Amino acid sequence: MLFHIKHVHTEMTCPYDKPEVVSETFAKVLPGFEGAGAKVIGAYTDPPAHAMYFIVEAEDWSQLRAGLEPIIPIGTADISPVSDFAALVAERAQR
Repeated sequence: MLFHIKHVHTEMTCPYDKPEVVSETFAKVLPGFEGAGAKVIGAYTDPPAHAMYFIVEAEDWSQLRAGLEPIIPIGTADISPVSDFAALVAERAQR
């Protein structure tokens, strides 16, 4: 199943200027997803908004949690299941 994840933190918890914090938080997110067996389809950031966006293919919540674990304490995440738009349109057009 595909998930769209938006993680937002504040300027007070932003580790941008703290390399030691980045190595213990954001640098562990992608390996965390992959180590749990999830596939990262895309990972994007909007630094001025203190936001990150991920498209992740995962079988269950535990794989998502493994990836987000390092950044849970410094922000919040909105997680939505999503599907392939083009595939949905193609399927619906066949009816």
